[in-house]
Amino acid sequence: MSGPGFFDALGGDSNALLLALGILVAFVAFVLYGMHAGASIITMLRRSMLMLVPLVLLFGGGWLFYSYGSLGSSRRAPSGPTVEQIQKTWGESDRGMRLAVRADAQARRGEYDTARASLDAALTAFRRARNPLGEAKVLGSLGDLERNTGNHDKAREAYQQAADLYRNQGNRPGLANILRGMGELSRQTGRHKDAEKAYTEAYQLYRATEDRLGEANALLSLAELARNIGDHDQARRAYLDAQRIYRQQNDRSGEASVLVGLADIDSEIGDIEKARAGYEQARSFYRDDKQTLGEADTLIGLGDLNLRSGQTDAARTSYEYARGLYQRGRHAPGEAHALVGLGHLERKLGNNAKALEYLNAALALFRAVHDITGETIAAQSIRSPTFVLTSRSRQRYFNLR
Repeated sequence: MSGPGFFDALGGDSNALLLALGILVAFVAFVLYGMHAGASIITMLRRSMLMLVPLVLLFGGGWLFYSYGSLGSSRRAPSGPTVEQIQKTWGESDRGMRLAVRADAQARRGEYDTARASLDAALTAFRRARNPLGEAKVLGSLGDLERNTGNHDKAREAYQQAADLYRNQGNRPGLANILRGMGELSRQTGRHKDAEKAYTEAYQLYRATEDRLGEANALLSLAELARNIGDHDQARRAYLDAQRIYRQQNDRSGEASVLVGLADIDSEIGDIEKARAGYEQARSFYRDDKQTLGEADTLIGLGDLNLRSGQTDAARTSYEYARGLYQRGRHAPGEAHALVGLGHLERKLGNNAKALEYLNAALALFRAVHDITGETIAAQSIRSPTFVLTSRSRQRYFNLR
């Protein structure tokens, strides 16, 4: 195979440049000779035209020598991809983006297997296109999907690969998102110190890059962590800080998540009416945005309130409606929480056999997705008939936004 052409190489090879300069000098000398050696204009023009003949011969010979001779072929190898290779990579990034968007819609519908296939195809497309940022974003989505389906080792691997790519590219906003995902994974597996460290680092990166929504998301995760371990004061402060940013950014879904968390705290301390108002407002926001899983979270809270106040029929309606929404979204941890609520309801009504049926089903779901905290709650509910279900035990986890 021959090397690159003479004209292509003029700017990148000293030998080719010297050859071109030599031809140019020779041409100028011939023209000057033609201009001054004759006595008339006709003669000068005729001689100048004749001098073009050796120029063409020299230039053509140089091109043939460089492109097909030893200078071009032995000293310069092809420096870029072939046309065939370029044709294979053209449009791969666009294809990767389309597949990633499709996967997001599939995951929202609970079609996890097809979403995983779409993400795998998107990852391949971005790698072909040598697009590390696209690759990192897809890996983050894969981490979320594997975490939501209980494949925690795969989730951790995907998050770590994404974090490495973002670090190599110096992309701090992307790295902050991945750190928050790692924090969600740590919280879900009961490693609260690791979760706090990841959330805090993500929060600092968001602030450094002036990503206000990212900052609010990190605060929301920190608030959920504080609520889960029973630090209501710290949780409330973080919720309110996040709420201010969500309102500034007109993010109603984010604000709805804050309202649910604040209502959980109010429910925990016995402010039933305030908690009910918070759940209802959050439910309205979620329904407006067609966020069915968020709506299901509010129904769990309302079910707990109704159960505590002795409104068993209303509690059953809330839990069963929430369970149906979780099932349609194929959200196993949420369905397990609804089953825990139904189990406690049946126990309160004296139906112990039915209560154990619900609680054992919840335990199996929590174990299937490796939700350590949920598994502990279900196991305690089975072992101890006097175990009191509180809003502190209701855990929610967030995908990267």
